[in-house]
Amino acid sequence: LMDHSPGFLAHVQGKRAGVHEVSVDDARAAIAADPAAHLFDVREDHEFAAAHAVGAQHLARGVVERDIERLVPDKAAPVYMYCGGGFRSALAADALQQMGYTNVHSVAGGWRAWEEAGAPVDRTAVVARVRVSQLAPVLEALQAVGVTPAVSPDGTSCLVGTDDGNRVEFTEAAR
Repeated sequence: LMDHSPGFLAHVQGKRAGVHEVSVDDARAAIAADPAAHLFDVREDHEFAAAHAVGAQHLARGVVERDIERLVPDKAAPVYMYCGGGFRSALAADALQQMGYTNVHSVAGGWRAWEEAGAPVDRTAVVARVRVSQLAPVLEALQAVGVTPAVSPDGTSCLVGTDDGNRVEFTEAAR
């Protein structure tokens, strides 16, 4: 468990008061019942890569405000967020509410609660990272052979599943 500073804990507690928190079971039931619902993992890249909830999209806390409108243009769509322990997701949920999102939920207890509840987890690892000068030709080549990669929200990287259940990440080199 992380050792959080008193100031951070007080800040989160103040924001958490205005955020709707749901249990893992309630989040899973709501997501299963509504195809328009989104589940976001707001942890850091390396945390998400190590393991994440099945069906979760990665949206690191540092880019939530920047990328959310592209990923979820409907501000009334159900949005569920989790982090490691429920602190960052509460802050992210508060930020989305300030941006006009009206159906935002933070999963109480975050990733730890998700695992403890026995909810489905994706533990496939990124086994290779390949830097390419341009991603578009790679995407075209993959699609030509019937592979549909998961493209990052900013379009600069993609993940491809391997036959053994792991993943390869292609990243466009900075210009």
